[in-house]
Amino acid sequence: MHYAWIILIGCCALSFVQMGLLTNTNSLFIPFILEGTGMSMTVYTLIIMFQTLLLAVGMAIAGRVIASGRIRLVLLVAGTMEGGAVILRSQAVNTGMWIMAALLWAISSAFLGGLVSQILIANWFSEKTGLAFGILAATAGVGGIVCNPIVGALITSFGWRVAMLLNAVLLLAVVFVLAFFVLRFSPGEGQAPYGAQPGPGDLKEDAEASLTGPSYRKVSKTKAFWFIAIAGSFLAVGLAMQQSFSPQLTEYGYSVSEIALVMSSLMLGTTVSQLVTGILLDRFNNGLVVTIIAILGCAGFAGMIMNGGYAMTIVSAALVGCGAPLMQVALPVIRRTVCGTRSYSQGTATSGAIAALLPAVAMVASGISFDTTRSYNVPYMATIVLFAVSVFLVIHSLVNGYTKKGSELNRMHEQEQEDFRESVEVI
Repeated sequence: MHYAWIILIGCCALSFVQMGLLTNTNSLFIPFILEGTGMSMTVYTLIIMFQTLLLAVGMAIAGRVIASGRIRLVLLVAGTMEGGAVILRSQAVNTGMWIMAALLWAISSAFLGGLVSQILIANWFSEKTGLAFGILAATAGVGGIVCNPIVGALITSFGWRVAMLLNAVLLLAVVFVLAFFVLRFSPGEGQAPYGAQPGPGDLKEDAEASLTGPSYRKVSKTKAFWFIAIAGSFLAVGLAMQQSFSPQLTEYGYSVSEIALVMSSLMLGTTVSQLVTGILLDRFNNGLVVTIIAILGCAGFAGMIMNGGYAMTIVSAALVGCGAPLMQVALPVIRRTVCGTRSYSQGTATSGAIAALLPAVAMVASGISFDTTRSYNVPYMATIVLFAVSVFLVIHSLVNGYTKKGSELNRMHEQEQEDFRESVEVI
């Protein structure tokens, strides 16, 4: 078995714990956190906003650090900081302790919260990249499904502080095992990414020679790269808008149990679509796949606007879930296809930092709209427009990738290759 599949298993284990366990179960702790620290919901929300903004800054830095290839050091330091943040949260008795924990969490999760896994998969897979990203994205959703009832039972039996402390211990154990025994930055000498033939690869800058494509310095000057980054920020708004379904459905008069079933339909649609999208991206034209998924997501938001009854609401939520892989699966695959892997670490970090900012602003604007109209219909309409624009941006980038003869990225790539050969001849 190619070692790329071991890398994928390791990344899935990290995603299961970091996203599925810690992030997806966080809402279970909120009432106990407010009671245990004496914070109001307003203060807690402000701290989370501060944490999100700091995360965006951290991601911009994380890409350059991960690109150095010192993956073991990155995992050990970031894992220790994040585990420490969770431990500090479990013992917090005031707002100051919680702010310190938020600071540690924001910095460390910039490295562990999906960024490092996306980079490793891009480095290790030349074929079946879509399938790998689909499996990775689905793991976080499955983690949420599995971990929520378990964490709920732990809180009931042992209290929220003990439950959170156990989460920290599990995170530290998984990260340390992965760092020492499993994860490697890229194929070493005599190896090649899955589906590629062993060879010298492209130019070597600060990463392994097996990484391909132009450098980040070149890529960051192209429209294709920035179009993907902008599309990511627009699609992130669509993911954030899912949080508005509960208050919207409450306004429609649905009960808590009815809303829970709708949200389960959303999660089911997301999980299934993540796997299917990955497979489709490996087999069919990526522009066509992105267009179809975007249409499904837009149809879901349109159904939420129409409010055609409970059955239609359940179907609409599932369709919205079908659109989620645009951000979580399609864009990571397309970024690799368009820009290559040499720039992937820093490119993904830059895109992630941009994507972390717009949803925060959009959710505030959506909240104002809801308070004014008692409906999220206007934000849903805006989300449909953003999906449509994102498809245009992605397709434009696909036809201008670094392997497309005559494209801006291709000319930059060939120039770097020529400059490198000339420098070798001079030496």
